[in-house]
Amino acid sequence: MRVSPFVARFLSAAALLGSILITAPERLAAEDLSSTGGSEYVVSPALKSVLEQPRYFRATDPQEQEILTRRRWRHRWIATWAAFAAVNALDLHSSAGKRELNPLLQNSDGMFSTTKGAMFKGALGGGFFALQALVIHSNPEKNYYKPFTFATGAATGAMGMVVHHNYGVAGR
Repeated sequence: MRVSPFVARFLSAAALLGSILITAPERLAAEDLSSTGGSEYVVSPALKSVLEQPRYFRATDPQEQEILTRRRWRHRWIATWAAFAAVNALDLHSSAGKRELNPLLQNSDGMFSTTKGAMFKGALGGGFFALQALVIHSNPEKNYYKPFTFATGAATGAMGMVVHHNYGVAGR
């Protein structure tokens, strides 16, 4: 299947943007909505009913708040891994049929070997994931999801730039 360079660049940009949006800051807490300087905000009854829903105001129990925060970062971490897998698949596609400088990834005629590339990328990505999962599960009292979300998002963005470059390189 042949993908146009525009579509490939769009998909790599979407993967990069998705990794940025996934790691965006969390919603404002109820305390951040309070006024400063003694003046009060004017809130319509409709907005007040929306703001009072549990979606915006979480429980004040610190343990429950920590559980909810950990769960949110865990979901973002999983989403960055989905983006990482997608951008690696795009990297394989963008390199197919082109000359390869890395001897580990080229076949006998110097072209990119998709099989070797898939195995190499799978091993590196799997090792990266296994290391993160090992650290997370060996330290359940700490929330490592947040820094690992940023690390995976950064790796996804870097791979997205490689994909963007690869689609600009002429093929055979």
